[in-house]
Amino acid sequence: MGDRSHVKLYSELLAFLEEHGCSLMEYGSAERGLGMDDARAFTELLRANSVPLLGIELWRDTGNRLELDVSEINRVKTGPADVFAVQFS
Repeated sequence: MGDRSHVKLYSELLAFLEEHGCSLMEYGSAERGLGMDDARAFTELLRANSVPLLGIELWRDTGNRLELDVSEINRVKTGPADVFAVQFS
């Protein structure tokens, strides 16, 4: 992938996060939180463009704030206000 297409791809990925994500800054994370459907779409976008997925965090809605859940992501049930932060390189 050339430099220009690399820059374009990462610009598109960051635009997706800006459009669909919510800031987790108030909880001490520089990540953007994505709802379940958007997290799935984003990870598929990464896979389709051969971008390495480094990890996923689950932030639970506890009613008045979000808290990082360190449980196994594929084994937990999520609520509609829970968000995921997806790390990539």
